[in-house]
Amino acid sequence: MPIPAPSPDARAVVTGASQGIGAALAEELAARGHNLIITARRGEILNDLANALSEKTA
Repeated sequence: MPIPAPSPDARAVVTGASQGIGAALAEELAARGHNLIITARRGEILNDLANALSEKTA
């Protein structure tokens, strides 16, 4: 299923983003310019991912 282009005011919510499919999806969506809200139970790993995504897309 193709991922649609982001609209300027849209947000994508990715749960389970600290690892596995959730992390891969967050990385792909960020690379395509989507604004993300990411959640997970593992806060430290989630913070690391958020920082890495911010650096890649800045």
